[in-house]
Amino acid sequence: AQAVLASLDAPARSADEIDSALTTARTELTDLQSERDRLSVALSEIEGGDEGIEGQISELDVAIAAKDGEISDLEQERADGEAYADALSTVEGLEGELETQGETQRSALEAAANKAVTDEIEAAVQMLLGIYEEPEIVEDEGAGEGEVVDDVATIE
Repeated sequence: AQAVLASLDAPARSADEIDSALTTARTELTDLQSERDRLSVALSEIEGGDEGIEGQISELDVAIAAKDGEISDLEQERADGEAYADALSTVEGLEGELETQGETQRSALEAAANKAVTDEIEAAVQMLLGIYEEPEIVEDEGAGEGEVVDDVATIE
């Protein structure tokens, strides 16, 4: 999950800001299309055509294509932001689970044993399951050299 998160770029702006930009761009696209439709109707009523109106329609076609591209980019930006938010949420959730992993394992073992479980019993069960690891010695950064502050067992 952390690798997925690291592969994504954090969004430059919020979802609300992107949604606002999308709303504006879609309104502008509708206005451009309406103007093009109006000019197309006007052109159809003129026999022989009108180069001025045809030129305006061509310019509107270019503007419409550009606005479509802008909307597509905004939609992609929105999707990328959602993917980042989902990945971040997943990582945070898993980190929370890791923080309570020891308690969860102990509770599950006690539920299975139907009695209180000591550290020794838990270690014996882990050895039977092949998941036991020797406790690491963790030294406090503020402690004197070689002064043991705490023993920590790491279970994977």
